[in-house]
Amino acid sequence: MSSTDFPAVCDIVADQDLVLHKAIPRGTGHLLLDLRRPDGSKVAGQWFADRTRAQQVATSTSRACQTQGVRLIEASGVVLQPGGADRRLRTLSRLVAAIGSSLVAHRPERRAVVRQTSHDGGVVFTKAVRRDRLHDLLPAGRSPAIPGVRLPRVLGVDRAGCTVSTEALPGRLLHDLLGDSELPEASLTSTALAVGAAVARLHSAAPPMRTRPHDAAAELSTTQRWWAHAAAYRLLDLDGPVAQEGFAAARRLLTGPAAPSTYLHRDLHDRQLLVTTSGAVGILDFDLASIGEPALDLANLLVHLELRARQGHCTWKRARACG
Repeated sequence: MSSTDFPAVCDIVADQDLVLHKAIPRGTGHLLLDLRRPDGSKVAGQWFADRTRAQQVATSTSRACQTQGVRLIEASGVVLQPGGADRRLRTLSRLVAAIGSSLVAHRPERRAVVRQTSHDGGVVFTKAVRRDRLHDLLPAGRSPAIPGVRLPRVLGVDRAGCTVSTEALPGRLLHDLLGDSELPEASLTSTALAVGAAVARLHSAAPPMRTRPHDAAAELSTTQRWWAHAAAYRLLDLDGPVAQEGFAAARRLLTGPAAPSTYLHRDLHDRQLLVTTSGAVGILDFDLASIGEPALDLANLLVHLELRARQGHCTWKRARACG
């Protein structure tokens, strides 16, 4: 099976009573899989075009985690990694197995988030990363104080285990508010105004020391890389008019004057924003925080609102009310 047989990957996991929620390319012969069981619980996995590599990953992951749950679906190249099994994130399966813990997200061999309930009933979120990425996570945990915007407070760092724990923020995710049909559109508009004000405050904040730049040229390069990944799996056309004309227009824009650089979130979307009933806004995950043009954050958020409408998560009218 090659990268051009992406639909077959969907069929393979469906035969295991799993639904493919998301696939993230790591190359033309490697996908990270975000899968769902019928009850909605998450299972991480990987697909390899190289069957020998798939077998090696399955064996070494099972050995590293001392679990029988890791499974290679024979003759498919799909490796299932339930319960946080991960040969690179060595503490993850232990965190997930603890009483009161649940796996929120798991990108195999990259990063994961675990929700934990403390003895006093409080909620803590612990992020696990590879050892070579911990240095990126630590500055993110020291994001500047932004007046009027709630940011998660770092509660603990385990350098040996490569984890960072933060407190839970109050409020509901903007993603959930979008999908709540009982919430009036007028409330969504008020929410959008509160979010807009919070993002403006974020862009006015002084960046922490050693925050990396990410200009328009870097963003164009990122977009081209992901477009090429999608084209390799026949999901987009690399040589079609949309790609050719769009990238040509973007390159022309690079020759013009740049907007003043500000502090950027760089991964701003509806699952990174929490809003309370009083309109207070919290922002999560500053792992990719950079210095660059503020339009990047705004465009990323707006295109995610469009995506939710296309996914059927909310109506177009609700997406526009929030945008």
